[in-house]
Amino acid sequence: MKYSAFILIFFAFHFEGICQRGNSGNGSILPTGPGAPIFKTGAGTPYFLIDPEWKVTAMQAGVVWGIYGDIKGSAFYTDEWRKGYILLQDKRIAKDISLSFNAYENQIFYLRDSEALVLNAAVPVAEFGMYDNKEDSNKITIFRCGYPSIGRNDEKTFYQVLSGNRITLLKHYSKSIVQRNNYMSAPDKIFSDSEAWYIYKTAENKMVAIKKNKSALEEALPQYAGIIQSIIQQKNLKLKTENEWVSLFEELNKEAK
Repeated sequence: MKYSAFILIFFAFHFEGICQRGNSGNGSILPTGPGAPIFKTGAGTPYFLIDPEWKVTAMQAGVVWGIYGDIKGSAFYTDEWRKGYILLQDKRIAKDISLSFNAYENQIFYLRDSEALVLNAAVPVAEFGMYDNKEDSNKITIFRCGYPSIGRNDEKTFYQVLSGNRITLLKHYSKSIVQRNNYMSAPDKIFSDSEAWYIYKTAENKMVAIKKNKSALEEALPQYAGIIQSIIQQKNLKLKTENEWVSLFEELNKEAK
């Protein structure tokens, strides 16, 4: 991708520091970090406003839709802008932004006055979320970074948080460029989708790669093998869908110590 020169701007929207009231009724700062609960905005939350400067890059027309020269397909998680938020490590939050996520380059894009901008990697992002565009849908997809390095992934890698607590279920959705033979002409280069699943153990600050089956899960969490088996039986889980995995981890975290 070709970028124009870096520019400093003041955002048209504001950053907001956020506090969240806990179950005890005492005011507490919203927790962040790899083991923090999934963040969801709520009504009645107190804010204070900040106008920071960010380094951003203005994108060439068309790039946001995944046009990389002659490479076919899209580099993005979704080919549509979605409303969402960006949460920084110091708990400031920018809300109601139009976002897109470049899964090929692990970059956050957003719209400002109809211009597509990409966030500089030096901005200390903790997580971001994108809402479903379907009417009357409150579904939000959360992406978080800051996890220990594993394989080719480092602490800046964004993972989709499927279920978060003491034992966090993560999905790394990525894009790669592959070559596809075309017998009628020269080979095509295309974006190929892939995903990998991980467990983050908060107490040990450890990432474990897993396959999507019961035996791999029990091997990754041997101390919870009995509890996992019990939950699967009680809820009649086949572990064939993402929702079933989320249900399992929600119950597992109630038992985890």
